[in-house]
Amino acid sequence: MNRLLILFSLFVSATSSAGVWEEREILKRYVTQLDALNSTLLEDAELAADKGARIQFDYDSLGADANNISLKIKHYLESPMSNFSPEVSLNHENNGENHVTN
Repeated sequence: MNRLLILFSLFVSATSSAGVWEEREILKRYVTQLDALNSTLLEDAELAADKGARIQFDYDSLGADANNISLKIKHYLESPMSNFSPEVSLNHENNGENHVTN
């Protein structure tokens, strides 16, 4: 959890008067960090969870939400003038292997 807070605080240090290029660089860094957190800390937390506990955290939903955030930011960085379509983005990112239903 401490690693998550440290990584997130690096992102938050941006100023409110960021220009277009600075915004893009910050968003790229955010996506990189989010993807890294999803593939490390989130998986570690899920593996460490007590599978026999009465109340379970929904790691699948959290992972899907984080992935959706990452896809939307990547879409904005690649084509900011077009509408976001999860199916097109997922097909582009994963060579058509995954499908999203919202």
